[in-house]
Amino acid sequence: MAGRHGNYQVTVKGSRIVKIDMDNKAVMVSGPVPGARNSKVLVKVLE
Repeated sequence: MAGRHGNYQVTVKGSRIVKIDMDNKAVMVSGPVPGARNSKVLVKVLE
């Protein structure tokens, strides 16, 4: 099976934030997001 589901940090650059849903506490991201479903993701802003 393809994909990465290990316990290590992966950095993905070039993704864009499409929408922020404050009611559901969700961030919609355009582009690849590493990890399994329902896992935690850290989003940082590049300046």
